[in-house]
Amino acid sequence: MLSLATAIEPPLAVPGCVVVLILSLSLPEMIGKARWVSRAALASAVLGCLVGLARFATSKAMLGIIETGESASAQNALSRVREIVSAEDAARLTAPYDPDGDHVGSALLVTELAGAAPLGNGARLDPALLNYTFHHSIETALGPAADVEGYLFIVCLPTKSGGWNTERTDIDDELSERRFLVYGWPSEIAEGMTTVFFTDEHERILVLDLPRGSPPRYLGAGHPPPCDAALGGPANGWSTWRNKAPRKTLPGDSQKSP
Repeated sequence: MLSLATAIEPPLAVPGCVVVLILSLSLPEMIGKARWVSRAALASAVLGCLVGLARFATSKAMLGIIETGESASAQNALSRVREIVSAEDAARLTAPYDPDGDHVGSALLVTELAGAAPLGNGARLDPALLNYTFHHSIETALGPAADVEGYLFIVCLPTKSGGWNTERTDIDDELSERRFLVYGWPSEIAEGMTTVFFTDEHERILVLDLPRGSPPRYLGAGHPPPCDAALGGPANGWSTWRNKAPRKTLPGDSQKSP
């Protein structure tokens, strides 16, 4: 009866199979006809459990568990993106890289924030402004990105020619005091994940979250989002995360030397 219930109601499959296993191990040794009856009952119970487990694996309950795991991964990625903004805030306030000497630090690349690459002045951050999980970086089609727990993270800085760059070439250090972009997108190992995150110096958080089953727009080292991917906002499918309003000022604005 229990195995039949697990076959009919998939959510009962896991606890039901555990109970069937316990009951089968506790059955006393039987002889004659009773032995064959007990074996037939046990075989039927096992078959019912297998059917129940198969139905559970394809049921909404199982999909819900998968979606919960994906949601947790996405929330973790969002936290990493915000960590990068906090690190950039610290770089602005402490000014470890300040070419014009105005005591307002220029934004740094993600590898520089993690202490994995030297700053524009040749020095390295010690201690780093990002924790050790960001220290592992890989080359992508866009530039060096931090590889953290199934997501890739990159910082784009404004250039003197009017574009954006993820390497310290043609970077406009003065404009970088007030502008930077951050992206986080799934790596190749994040199977099933499609959510991409964007933020900027004002912590304007945008999310690109495609419908379930849609192929990912940006995935892995070979298909990163271009630096201007989210600058078009809703026109490109991005939406504001939980209606969060961007901050109006930047850390240290009131302390900037004239």
